[in-house]
Amino acid sequence: MFREWRILGLDLSGSPKNPTGYAIVIDGVLVEYGIVHGDEEIEYIVRKLKPQVVVIDAPLSMSKGFREVDREMIKRGFKVLPPSWKGMRKLVFRALKIKDYCEKRGIKVLETHPRSALKNTGLNSVKDALSKYINLGDVVLEKLSKDILDAIVCATVGWAYVNRDVEVIAASDGKIFLLKKVSL
Repeated sequence: MFREWRILGLDLSGSPKNPTGYAIVIDGVLVEYGIVHGDEEIEYIVRKLKPQVVVIDAPLSMSKGFREVDREMIKRGFKVLPPSWKGMRKLVFRALKIKDYCEKRGIKVLETHPRSALKNTGLNSVKDALSKYINLGDVVLEKLSKDILDAIVCATVGWAYVNRDVEVIAASDGKIFLLKKVSL
């Protein structure tokens, strides 16, 4: 039986007052993207889309400083922020609320870091990196806000996850999913 894979990528903001980018990839094709604000808007997309995977650009666990998984990312040359920083705490609590909402509906929720996911491909062009994984259609990436672009990266990581084409940075306190290095 054929299964349609629906992936939702979220570049979550710490406050509903600020824009949260979202992107939807269905069976490897970018089909929708935009900006939402409140949790209700995100929950509406989840109910309407019924994704199997949601990928969030936000820490999905709390710590008093850097998490072990963050330290592992830093060892590998990625720049991440600790979830305990004042500005990050609101983001983490919001992300955990959305994660809980999704998981209660049987949806797999993953953490990613878009800048690191792109860097890990080894490609300099965002379009080249994303195009190795999904069909971008005629979207002009340069015209998109950072929030939307990061959400597209999140959704791309979700599609790569479905296809077992991700690199996972793991530690006792979390996993961060990245796009794999692209061999030319």
